[in-house]
Amino acid sequence: MKNVIKSVLASSLFITTLNAQESNFTEKELTVFAGPAWGKIKNFNLDKDKYASVENSTGVNAGLNYSKYFNKNFGINFGIEFNQFKNTATYKGTYVSEERSVDRDGYFYYATAVVDYKDIRIINLIDIPLNLRMQVPVSPSIQFFVDAGLKLNLALNSKFKQNGTHESKGTYPHAVYSNVSYVIEDDVYYGFKETTYNLDQDLEANRANYSFCVGGGIKAKLNDKTFILINPSYMLGLNNVMSKNGSKEYKNIFNEKTASDPFKLSQFVLKFGVGFNL
Repeated sequence: MKNVIKSVLASSLFITTLNAQESNFTEKELTVFAGPAWGKIKNFNLDKDKYASVENSTGVNAGLNYSKYFNKNFGINFGIEFNQFKNTATYKGTYVSEERSVDRDGYFYYATAVVDYKDIRIINLIDIPLNLRMQVPVSPSIQFFVDAGLKLNLALNSKFKQNGTHESKGTYPHAVYSNVSYVIEDDVYYGFKETTYNLDQDLEANRANYSFCVGGGIKAKLNDKTFILINPSYMLGLNNVMSKNGSKEYKNIFNEKTASDPFKLSQFVLKFGVGFNL
């Protein structure tokens, strides 16, 4: 009988301890963070253009998150973040087109372009993430966590800048005899044009955009009210950030046109933050 009583008391104590541990979790958190962001404005036309050298700048991601936990392992978080994406396409060198052009007399020629200019696209965003969170305590002061969800990417403003020079070279007056072309004048004839670019204009971007995001990290407790965290995360855009009017035919340095391809965002961020238990 005594053993039975001891077993019941031990079971009751164990259950009470579990319930106490389960109820002893932080229900609400507020986190402030900032960190480097490696963003990219992805576009197939730009990526496959062999005359363009494309670079995406490193920026800063900053914001705050509010987390609500249902128990010590699961919760949701949402917040607000500032993001900037910058894409620079550089065109520099002397190139001969692989496509034949036709002059006004019906003769074929291969255009030449001497270029030295840049196309710069900048998009500033306010992001609103909504994530599910799973976290696992590994010690009284350390927790690992994983986030997954969606982001609403709101375009604040966007710019397109173009600076530099573009020179097209075509053909001279000539005649063809026995399949041999002879230049008959020294004056320039067809396909010659010099252009200086100095543009700074608004870029037509969609106001509301959507992306998938996933991340994780570690939280380290400083005291009962505060903690620090490291949170690497990745974002992948789901829609074309350019509006219908902004999605125009793509033209290379020889003015050869390609059908418009979507511009989509992707980004890797390494966040460092301070959190507060509410």
